[in-house]
Amino acid sequence: PMLAAALLLGTTLGPRDRVSFDFGWRHRPGLHAGPVPLQPPPHPEPGSSPAEAAPGYDDSGWARVQLPHDGIIGGSVPSRVACPHGCSGHSYIARKVLWYRKAFRLPDAWRGSAVWLDFDGAFRRSTVWLNGERVSSHDCGYTPFRVRLDNSSLIAYGPGARNVVAVFVDPDNGAEGGVDHGSGWWYEGGGLYRHVWLVRTHHLHVQQDGLFAYSNVSFDKKDQQTDGGKAHGQAAGGGSWPAPAWQGAAGAALYRGAGRTAPVAAAAAGITAAGVTATGADSAAAAATATLHASATVMGTGLGQAACVSFSLSGLSGEPVASSAPTPLWVPADGGATATAALLNLRIRPWSARSPALYTVRADVWASPDGECATVGAQPPVDSVSVVHGFRSLKFDADSGFFLNEQKFKIRGFCDHNDFAVVGMAVPERVNLFRAQALRAIGGNGRRMSHNPPDVATLALYDRLGVIVVDENRLFANSTAFVHNMAALVRRDRNAPSVVLWSFCNEAGCEGNREAGGPRFADVVHRLDGSRPTLGNMFTFGDLLSDTIDVQGFSHRERGQLDACHASLPDKPIFMSECCSCNTERDEDEGCETVTDNPPSIGCRQKAFNGRCAQHYTNASDGAAYAVGTMVWTLFDYYGEPSGDWPRVSSSYGQYDLAGFAKASAFWYRTQWLLRIPDADAAKPFATGGEHEVHLVESWEPPAVGQPVAGARLAATRGGAAMAVTGADGASGGGDVFAGAPLDGLIALGADNGRAARTLSSSGGGPGSGARVGIAPSGTALDGTPLDLITPGRAAPGAARPTRHITAYTSAPSVELFVDGVSVGVRAAGSLPGGGPTWAEWTDVPWANATVLAVALADDGSAAARDSRTASGVPAALRLSVDAPSERTRTGSALFLDGHDTALVRAEVIDAAGAVVWGAAHNVSFEVVSGPGRVLGAHNGDTRCHEPNGVPWRSAYHGRVRAVVGVTAASGRSQAERRLIREVDLDAEIELDAPAQPIVLRAIAPGLATATVSIPTSTDATDEVMAVAARGAGQPVPLYR
Repeated sequence: PMLAAALLLGTTLGPRDRVSFDFGWRHRPGLHAGPVPLQPPPHPEPGSSPAEAAPGYDDSGWARVQLPHDGIIGGSVPSRVACPHGCSGHSYIARKVLWYRKAFRLPDAWRGSAVWLDFDGAFRRSTVWLNGERVSSHDCGYTPFRVRLDNSSLIAYGPGARNVVAVFVDPDNGAEGGVDHGSGWWYEGGGLYRHVWLVRTHHLHVQQDGLFAYSNVSFDKKDQQTDGGKAHGQAAGGGSWPAPAWQGAAGAALYRGAGRTAPVAAAAAGITAAGVTATGADSAAAAATATLHASATVMGTGLGQAACVSFSLSGLSGEPVASSAPTPLWVPADGGATATAALLNLRIRPWSARSPALYTVRADVWASPDGECATVGAQPPVDSVSVVHGFRSLKFDADSGFFLNEQKFKIRGFCDHNDFAVVGMAVPERVNLFRAQALRAIGGNGRRMSHNPPDVATLALYDRLGVIVVDENRLFANSTAFVHNMAALVRRDRNAPSVVLWSFCNEAGCEGNREAGGPRFADVVHRLDGSRPTLGNMFTFGDLLSDTIDVQGFSHRERGQLDACHASLPDKPIFMSECCSCNTERDEDEGCETVTDNPPSIGCRQKAFNGRCAQHYTNASDGAAYAVGTMVWTLFDYYGEPSGDWPRVSSSYGQYDLAGFAKASAFWYRTQWLLRIPDADAAKPFATGGEHEVHLVESWEPPAVGQPVAGARLAATRGGAAMAVTGADGASGGGDVFAGAPLDGLIALGADNGRAARTLSSSGGGPGSGARVGIAPSGTALDGTPLDLITPGRAAPGAARPTRHITAYTSAPSVELFVDGVSVGVRAAGSLPGGGPTWAEWTDVPWANATVLAVALADDGSAAARDSRTASGVPAALRLSVDAPSERTRTGSALFLDGHDTALVRAEVIDAAGAVVWGAAHNVSFEVVSGPGRVLGAHNGDTRCHEPNGVPWRSAYHGRVRAVVGVTAASGRSQAERRLIREVDLDAEIELDAPAQPIVLRAIAPGLATATVSIPTSTDATDEVMAVAARGAGQPVPLYR
């Protein structure tokens, strides 16, 4: 595992150098110099020899950037004017073409070697020039590509050398691209948004993604679970996957799945290495026996050459487990050949959700002029490549669902797009670790990569955390280019044990004449992998694609359609691969409830409570015993695809908002998918010991806060410190919501982010005529009257007592609610797949300026958990805390100084008692006081916020703001890589020798006490993100507001 982590960091490994090429870039938007037009022409072309690609071009005025970099999100402001072609799906952010340039040199010692630039991904159509010469173009925004450097006559080596690589990226261009559309209907960003690597190898080397390992696993009988007397590893009736044996292209008998047998050696190699029995400490604690099949495609340049190849397997702590002797392989001139081996009778620990054991498979290559391999092992290999491997078996059964390692495994997962607040599509690994642990915190054991191949580091995280992955292709049709994209996805990701399904397509992208691509896609998947089944996320079934894929995927279908498919296709496993688009907005007490009321064209908010919707749609597949599982749309909110029209600019489907703050719905899934699941369930991400929790969905603000007061108007102020609201007729005490009552500190909630006050109209009736009372900055005028920030209000004596509607999510069978110590009653709360409500609910709860308390009651009636709320006090100060890295979110304890690591800091507006002020909308600014860090930006999670992206301030939304802070030093990288970075980069500003010291962040807001927080940093490799993830496997993850 540590070896794989080192590979991700780009450290030098034996004869192969792999160094980060992310630092020292210059960037400019627009086709040519000058102002960028608000509406650029569609698909602008730079030409074959643009000035911007010339080595001597003056780019000193371009911005310095560090990759990964989303060139669309930074500094952008949502605008309907800038997006005239209907780009609400892109968050109303204008798209533009982008330029990148970097000056570098190659070490003199690299002469005679093969040298590449490896791009992990660029969105979307990318053209690359080397020293003014056009050398590459790539059309897919999600698959990797590489650019050969050493075969150019223009490349220069040595201390005085200067080379320039220039990259032009058009986010809208490429297959199926269009003005303002990219390739999708959601925000996809643009630019060099993934890592770039400089790679040097011997001219005899393993092909990119050319090492592949799969295994057959046989489990000890005592480890099998049974279901009704039948072993879970056996078919329970109906059809199942793996299917019967089929013939591979080389004539080897193969099984598509766990029953797969060793392939014959490739014709070019002529030899398969003999298996070697495992030795070492792993045997004593093993739970299964396995055979490992490994293959490596070796490439050569120039003349044909004899080579020797060996394979080895190392264990959980790096100790050797098994290896094959070097065997001969003839590599043809400027071509490649494949070597294979089988390592037999390995006693291993399986990869599972709670204990995702990882091994390392390595291929070593030697040059052998005489073709003899007996003695080459005494010399260093000319190339070495490693991949991680997890031993596990997969089974998909039409009647019983999915089995991992012969144990029933109900997939309870989430779909997600790949962006995050501030950084857009360029999401750092620590943030993705935070997202992965957030998934596990609410019972998630699976992730669908919707709707495109993910970053490789994301899969590496899920490998280490034991999360199941559905890996999805972007564009699908009977197109050679699209088949090549699918092949690139499979070759890159086929070693990831987390990946259990290949998805060809999504929804409408699976339908109609596109289905003709199914057979070609299936063929390339089975040829390059064959150890996993295929799927399409479809609306229909029983058609060409449905007949082609191994597992029938469905998007947003009711139980009736699943049952109809199960009856019509009794041999086809069924998976609800997308469901449950239940809108909700963080901390909104009132508004539209998705399941019964989702009018996108009006201005209502989506309320925090959405339990009815979540229960109905999740249960459609969760309650079907034959179904593989459920992937909920989505885990996090994302830029674009808002649930309705302007002013909404981002989605509201997530269980966490765009800034990573938990919504109430996250607690619903935690109670249903984690706490109510027995610890014995193999699909549960971690044990909870039968503990219960309860979560109050709504705030306990006065009823007028956030609620319309029909016909109310401002009557008076009292010394600028209080106000009164009367009914439309001006009569005191004429209504039941603070009518005629003095309001201590309630002032108009703004229509835009809580800052611009709404009018309290004196006319009753239609939408907008009522008052919304909340908190706004001091001095905001309401009908010309200045207001102030003071304490929550109370009803006048004799007025009707206001009430609140309260709901609670819980894992307990019932909940009792108390207001000021007085019981309001006990309510039952059910669980999936039962028919009753999965929440507790109280209507017309009398409001009092006191504490509301929910007590979860166990089966014996004893108190099992508590949650409480009080009304907010006067905003008094800011409070800062670190959500990542943080041990409470299982994301580590310090930032690793690799030049990329990123912290997530929460800022909260609090009252004198330390409670978050529910309606606070203060503008919060952030700055780094000291240490190796910089503020990348801030966000608040509000779907209607139109403040700029990438600036160090944001208004609070319900009292919270997120700051994103990145490191400015790479002193944690290995000494060898730092030496190469110094030798290669000519314009990098990254600090390579900075000592580890805390980053001190300060937050400021007008009228509030400032706050600071210290973010630890480290150069210890145990604090690197992948090492942290490996330690987090099987560990519990708490969830907090």
